[in-house]
Amino acid sequence: MNYRSYSITREKSRFVAFDPNEPEAFMISSRDLRRLKAGIDAMWLPLCVGNSRQLADENGAPRWYREHLRNPVGKVDLDRENARGAC
Repeated sequence: MNYRSYSITREKSRFVAFDPNEPEAFMISSRDLRRLKAGIDAMWLPLCVGNSRQLADENGAPRWYREHLRNPVGKVDLDRENARGAC
């Protein structure tokens, strides 16, 4: 399945999204497909709006994504991030 240029697969009981052009560079995962898609949307919206109308920028992105931009990690677990209030 694809969503906003991310490929989404199911690994055991989790959904995993990644950029098919760079599958090892960044992945996000969740047990809930809706949370995973919301995470993808949360990365896209500030960048799209910021570039087209300059109403938002990366500061409008969720905390987990801003932290990832400062300190890139290979995989983000959205369930864990949601539990700590970073979604």
